[in-house]
Amino acid sequence: MVLAKSYRFRRIGSGLFATLVCAAALLSGCSHFRHSDEQANAAKTPGIDQLVTFQGAKLAMLTPTTAPAQQEDRQALARVFTETLGKQRPDLAAIPLPATLSAINTAGLAGAYDQMYVGYKNTGLLDGQTLHQIAQAVGARYLIQLKLASFNQEGTGGMLSFMGLSLGHKQTADLRLSAQIWDGSDGSIVWERSTEQSDTKRSLIVSRTIKMEDIEKSAAEDLIKQLPH
Repeated sequence: MVLAKSYRFRRIGSGLFATLVCAAALLSGCSHFRHSDEQANAAKTPGIDQLVTFQGAKLAMLTPTTAPAQQEDRQALARVFTETLGKQRPDLAAIPLPATLSAINTAGLAGAYDQMYVGYKNTGLLDGQTLHQIAQAVGARYLIQLKLASFNQEGTGGMLSFMGLSLGHKQTADLRLSAQIWDGSDGSIVWERSTEQSDTKRSLIVSRTIKMEDIEKSAAEDLIKQLPH
């Protein structure tokens, strides 16, 4: 009988401790982040990057493409990716988007660059001749093309109410990003990957906003770690 009571006490104590831990996490606010390995490898085309190496190469950033709602975020996305690339792969020379655009404009290629993107929207192809001219102008053989397929953020609040306060806030964000590296010497795609990132933040009283830049950085890190050496 004594042993049975002791066992029940331990079970009750363990349950109470777990409850207290969960409550403390909710009060302080918590964040959950995940990424899909299946999505990260979904765009891996057999044979497309079996022999390519980027050790010591120069990679220039092209203007990312996005959904209409995220058009204003293109420069920020390019900056986040370039900065992350420089940190994770110091062996590479990452040329940021402003430098690429300056070289394109100085070389008188602005019109050709615009037409290249019109064609890309219709065909998914970047004109090889224009790519070659851009590569020569910027001084980099490889050109990175990012595509922000989607970014969605939703919030749920007021799941509970106490003394006039809305409790139990939840914020979620999902982002899909793909990257292609084109060879400016012949217009071929030498590497491509895609990734899907998801971030969730919970808080008791005040809703916690998920910054788009934070989830973009996570997506960039996931893509860059797959780059061949």
